[in-house]
Amino acid sequence: MALSALTVTKCARVAGGLKRIAVINKDEIGGFTFSPTNHSVTDILEPGTVNTIDAASGVEFTFRRNEARFEYTSERNDNGVDTCTINVYCSVPAPNSLQLEAIEALRDTCELVVVVQEFGESTPLRVFGVDKFEFGTMEYQGASHNSGTNRTETNMLELNMQAEQEELPYVLSSLAQANLLTTGTVGTQAENDAIFARLV
Repeated sequence: MALSALTVTKCARVAGGLKRIAVINKDEIGGFTFSPTNHSVTDILEPGTVNTIDAASGVEFTFRRNEARFEYTSERNDNGVDTCTINVYCSVPAPNSLQLEAIEALRDTCELVVVVQEFGESTPLRVFGVDKFEFGTMEYQGASHNSGTNRTETNMLELNMQAEQEELPYVLSSLAQANLLTTGTVGTQAENDAIFARLV
């Protein structure tokens, strides 16, 4: 692969945090189409078909600012194999019984794929738990609940999902299926919203 020049626009800052997280069971996904020209996923396929996954394939979590985030690190191991470890953290203030039931169901499900939407206009959608060698590597890692002791402290449950894969996370850059997006591209807030409406 030939290296090329890259220009970084330093003024294009993006507000932090995750607005939405779509959690999809690996069994609901037949595969992915990867772009031959850049590090992106251009389609998500149903098992045995060429259609984009249907509305019953995933679960959506929505958050306010400062309630969800992701982080990932990539490193080369002693055996020469690269490993990218991804963590998605979700904070649920004073969880009720329905929210706890959803987290319990998540805990009992292995091999997940996660798509996240960051805050900000036209922010890219990112796909976790997917690379060209395998997918469904994201799963429940743990949860901690702290009630706090002072009035200024927050009663909060923090959920952690983690994935290990070889490649850096992919961007969901476009979707080929016209029934999902009329433009076939991803980028504007309306298009990102349309994608999440179909993912869950």
